[in-house]
Amino acid sequence: MQRRDGARRSEETVEAGSARTVRSAPAASPLLLLQATAGNRAVAHAVQRRRAGDERPTTPHVRFGSRGPEVEEVQASLNAAGVTPVLETDQIFGRLTLANVKAFQEMSGLAPDGVVGPLTREALARSNSGGAPTPAGEGTDHRSGTGPPTAQQVAGIQAHLNPATPGGGVMGPWDGAGSDAQAQANRDALAAELTAALEAMVARAHPRAQERQRLRHVPVRDFEGAGNQAKRYVDATYGGLTSAAVLTRAQRHQRASFSFQAGRTLLDTTDPSQYQVDVADTADWMAETGKDAKTATRAHSFDKSRSQQERSFLDTHVLAPFVARHRAQIELMDRYLFATAFGGRVWMAPVIEASTDFPDTPGADGSPSPAERRARWGEWETLVHEYIHTLEHPGFSDATRSRRIMTEGFCEMFTKEVLEQAIPAAKADSDPELRKGVEGSMPDGRPFPGFQPTLVPDYSPGAYAEYLSHAEAVRDQLGAGGRNAVRAAFFTGHVELIGLTPRGAAATPAAAGDDELVAVPEGIRSIGALAVLTGSSEETIRQANGNLPQGAPLPHGMVRVPGVRHHVVVEARDGRERQTEGRAEIADQHGVTEAALERANPGVRWASLTAGQRILVPVH
Repeated sequence: MQRRDGARRSEETVEAGSARTVRSAPAASPLLLLQATAGNRAVAHAVQRRRAGDERPTTPHVRFGSRGPEVEEVQASLNAAGVTPVLETDQIFGRLTLANVKAFQEMSGLAPDGVVGPLTREALARSNSGGAPTPAGEGTDHRSGTGPPTAQQVAGIQAHLNPATPGGGVMGPWDGAGSDAQAQANRDALAAELTAALEAMVARAHPRAQERQRLRHVPVRDFEGAGNQAKRYVDATYGGLTSAAVLTRAQRHQRASFSFQAGRTLLDTTDPSQYQVDVADTADWMAETGKDAKTATRAHSFDKSRSQQERSFLDTHVLAPFVARHRAQIELMDRYLFATAFGGRVWMAPVIEASTDFPDTPGADGSPSPAERRARWGEWETLVHEYIHTLEHPGFSDATRSRRIMTEGFCEMFTKEVLEQAIPAAKADSDPELRKGVEGSMPDGRPFPGFQPTLVPDYSPGAYAEYLSHAEAVRDQLGAGGRNAVRAAFFTGHVELIGLTPRGAAATPAAAGDDELVAVPEGIRSIGALAVLTGSSEETIRQANGNLPQGAPLPHGMVRVPGVRHHVVVEARDGRERQTEGRAEIADQHGVTEAALERANPGVRWASLTAGQRILVPVH
C-alpha cells in the first residue's frame, strides 16, 4: 500500500468543490554554504567524511614520551601558569613536564593522570587568560531555548496532538468499545454518521474533479522551475538544520541528489503510468480530514490510531463499503484534486484552470497565459509544502502514530513560515531568480513581461487550518524555545523536545530547570574543574548551588550549572540500517565546537553513541 501521509489537500476542493486553493534566511552553516557553492552531493560527501572521523579527538592528547610542537605549547602554558620548576620548551614530554602537568591538574581540581587532554588544555588556557573560558560557540544554535517539557507543557501538548474538541482537551475512551447493546448502538450511529459525511464529500468534490479532468493539461516538467524555487526558499530557511540531521546512507543519498525533475521526483497524478491511486487510503484521509467526519469521530471519542479495534471498525464497517460504492469517483478525485509526497517523490495534477481574471490566452510575445502563470505560482506554493515533507526526519515519522496534526499540521506550520516571507517577495517581484524560475523566461533569457502581483495566490492553509492551529499551539506551549523545539523535532527527530518518546507516547515530564543539573564525572574534583568542563564560571556555579563560599568542596551528586543543556541522541532507521548521531551532528545542532563538546563529555566514545544516550552541551 502506498503511504499517503504527505498529501497536501485543499478544503475548498474536497469539502466545497470550488477552485483548489494552494497554500501558501537564517545565517548559513558551513555545510549550507558548501551546498550553495558545490551542491548537495558535496554536502553528503562532507558529512560522510566527517562521520568517519568522529572517533578521533579534536585536539591531540600529549603524555609522557610525546614529542613535537604540541608538547612545546603545553610546556610554555605550564610556565605561564606559574608551575615550577620552570620547564625548558624542548618539545619533549619528559619527567619534569610530567611532574608539572600533574601538579597543575591537582591544583585545578582535575584527576592528576599526567595526560594533557581537552580539560587540562582548557584549564591552562583559563589560567593564562585571567579565567576567561574559551568560546564554545561556532555557528547557529538551532536549539536555543529548548529543553525537556514540564508536566504542564506535556499535558498541553497532548491535548493538541490528541484533541477531543477544536479547542483541545484529551480524548476520552471510544463509546463504541464493548459488547453491550449501548456500545453496539454507538457503533451503528458512528458508522452512519461517518458514511453520511463521506457521501457528502463525494457529492461536493466529484463534480469538481470532473471539471478539472476537462481542463488543459501541460507537461509536468513545466513545473520543475516552480519546484526548485520552492526548494531554494525552504533550504534557505531550514538547510542549516537539515544538514545537521543524522540519516542512513540511503536517506543521505536521496536528500543529496534531490531536485524537482519530471519523471523522476516530480510526477503526474493524472497519468496512470506515473501514479497508482490507493482508493482505500484516500477514503481514510477523507474520514480523518473532512469537517463533518471529524465532528462525528469526536462526538464518539473515536481514534483510529489508538487501538486495533477502532482501526478494524473503521476499515470494515465504514471505509470498505464506501469504497465499493464510489471507487471510480474516489479515483478521479485523487488524480485531480490532490498533491502528495512520499519516498522523495512528489505528485501533482498539471492542469491549467482559467477564470475571468486569469484567461488561458497566451501573450502575443510568446509569454504563457495568465491562467498558466497563476497555476505555476500556485504550484510553487504547494511544492513548498511537499518539499518540506521530504525533509521530515525518520525519527519524527516514527513518533507520529499517523496523527495528521503531526504529519500535516507541522509540515503546514513550516510551509506558513516560508511562504509568509516568500509571497511578499514574489508579489513585489524583488527576486528575479524566483520569477524566472517559476514562470520561465523569454528565449533571450529575459523574464516574461506583464507580471502582476495578483498572479501570486495569497497564503491559505486550506483543509489543514485546524491541523495547523494545533501544531502552532504545540509550539506555543513550549514558550520562547518552542519555535526551535518543533523544528528540531521535525527536521532532526528530537521529539523529546515536544514531550514525546521515540514511539510517540507522552514522555515523562521534567521539572523546571532539570536540564541544567550536571552529574559530576569521575576526575572532576573542584568547582573550578567543573567550570572548565561545562564552560561556566566558578562564581556562577557557586551562586546556583546555595551561594557556596569561595573554596568550598564540590557538592556531591547533581550540581546545577546555569546555561548547560543535555542532548538526547537519536537515530535514523531505514530497513535494517541504523545510523546514530555523532559528535559533528550534535555540535552543529547546538552551534558549539566539537572541541567544546568533547571537553564537556570526557570518556564518551563518539563513534559508538547509542540512541537515548545523554550528552552534555556546555554553556555557550
